Amino acid sequence: MNDYLKKYCTNLKINLVYTNNKHTVLSSTIQNGIPTLRVHNIFKSCPENIAKAIIDYYTNFQENNSLLLIIENYIKEKLNSVQYKITPPNNHFKELFNKAIISPTANSSDKLSLVEYEITSITQKDLFGNISNITPDETIKPTLENVLELTIVVSSTKK
Repeated sequence: MNDYLKKYCTNLKINLVYTNNKHTVLSSTIQNGIPTLRVHNIFKSCPENIAKAIIDYYTNFQENNSLLLIIENYIKEKLNSVQYKITPPNNHFKELFNKAIISPTANSSDKLSLVEYEITSITQKDLFGNISNITPDETIKPTLENVLELTIVVSSTKK
């Protein structure tokens, strides 16, 4: 089974430590100047949406109640213990995380993102200027000598 949390933490330069704590199942800290997530072993094989919720919960400056609900539902499903603790994210962790993924010369568009995008429209234009619309679920079948341009419009589907 995939360890999505490890994959995301590695890509985002976050140190990940798995624990077997009896009460604290999620927490964030700074270790040797590196943002660190301490997570219970139940998250080692969690689905991708749970891993994303954990990462978003600890790295975004936005309201986190919906993410916390997703995480808590997963914990209740996996743990027998009624008592558990999720340490809320702190601003120092978030600031250090943001500094780690944005280099001093990078602009904000270079920031790594966990936002998913949905294709809303695809337009195909050939050498003669003929334009045709393709539905997002339709297969694009261009011929090498005929298609000049594809325009793909996406929108954020942040959950």
